[in-house]
Amino acid sequence: GFGDKACEDTRAGGLTYSCTMWRDQAIDFISQVVGGPVYLAGNSLGGYLACMIACARPDLVKGAFLINPTPWWGVGPQRLLPWEGGYPVPWWVRPVTVRWWDAIRNPSTIKTLLEQVYSDGERVGDGLVSRIVVPTRQPAAASAFASILCSPGSEISFDDMLAALKEQGTPACLCYGKEDPWIRPVWGYRAKRVLTEAPYYELSPAGHCPHHEVPEPVNALLAGFIR
Repeated sequence: GFGDKACEDTRAGGLTYSCTMWRDQAIDFISQVVGGPVYLAGNSLGGYLACMIACARPDLVKGAFLINPTPWWGVGPQRLLPWEGGYPVPWWVRPVTVRWWDAIRNPSTIKTLLEQVYSDGERVGDGLVSRIVVPTRQPAAASAFASILCSPGSEISFDDMLAALKEQGTPACLCYGKEDPWIRPVWGYRAKRVLTEAPYYELSPAGHCPHHEVPEPVNALLAGFIR
């Protein structure tokens, strides 16, 4: 949600849970807390975000380790609804998003989705599911979900982000789970055609979250990339 406690409209007015806000939060953390350039590692939307950060502030990024990065933002509602995710959530949006939210945050739904994208369903234990469920119980979590769902994407496409990384000379490494049914390796091949000098690794058996499914080889590749 918008924090550990329920947020009133006056506290969150105008806030949009967009990829741009996430990018700016990460940039502020790197510059204000870390205090210097870093290596970024991101999986799925985290990979998309890592590219956004590297494009916006190349001076803060030593390199980007992309694990099955999602090549798009959003799943469509932001193109259909006349609302761009700014808080507070309009009354006419809530009936749609809350019903969807309650369905996907159900523990059995979460487990089913994870088993679909993991190459080995046995890696999906109750502990993993419970860690995902906990933040969904925050008071403002449904509002955050609605905002994310309807917020606009990046000003530039993922392909243009990759081209920018190449042009500005930001080192990158591409790591994909071969059995990912969402971000199939074909997306990795497409990224490799742009980032011609970036090493490309395809791990098997591994699905959408190789860093959790096969952490040992992913850790070794990340350590080698940083060195």
